[in-house]
Amino acid sequence: MIHLRVSSLSLLLAGFLLAAFSLAAVAEGFYVGLSGSRADVKISKTHFNPTLSRLHLGGWIWKGIGMELNASSNANEDTQRGLTTEISQIVSVAARFQSPEEWGLKAYVLLGASRLTLHSASTGSDFPGSEDLDGGMVSLGLLAPITADRRMALMAQLTNYFVDSDNDIKIYSGSLGFHYEF
Repeated sequence: MIHLRVSSLSLLLAGFLLAAFSLAAVAEGFYVGLSGSRADVKISKTHFNPTLSRLHLGGWIWKGIGMELNASSNANEDTQRGLTTEISQIVSVAARFQSPEEWGLKAYVLLGASRLTLHSASTGSDFPGSEDLDGGMVSLGLLAPITADRRMALMAQLTNYFVDSDNDIKIYSGSLGFHYEF
């Protein structure tokens, strides 16, 4: 017998993709970005700082309001007290609220849901293993245009993941990268 596990994030992701395809014809534009992220994973009282590479894709529904898909994957793990920890992947969908272009620097807020895979291993073994964590996410960011047409920008973003975990796990990340609007 085959059992299917459908998470709320899977349903949200499917809804995002359906909405993105249906809004493609009326969207004001699309954007893409690439960045590097450094996470702060707090497990009990120990902090780990793995790094990730991140891709975000989005489309504007209305001026200043968009929908975004983020995907991150492990770039480097961190070891503390004989325990190696990495974030294997993060997938999130979010609504994006961004300040008007006339203000110069653009500020934005992302509100959404995420799913991440956290992997930890003791030196010489694979214990305790991997855990998939679901939860909400909030990001605050800034875009600093670097081209005259303001399509290319440097980006800086801080994210808090509100993961649903029985453990004492807290996850934050900071990202720096590039953002381009079509």
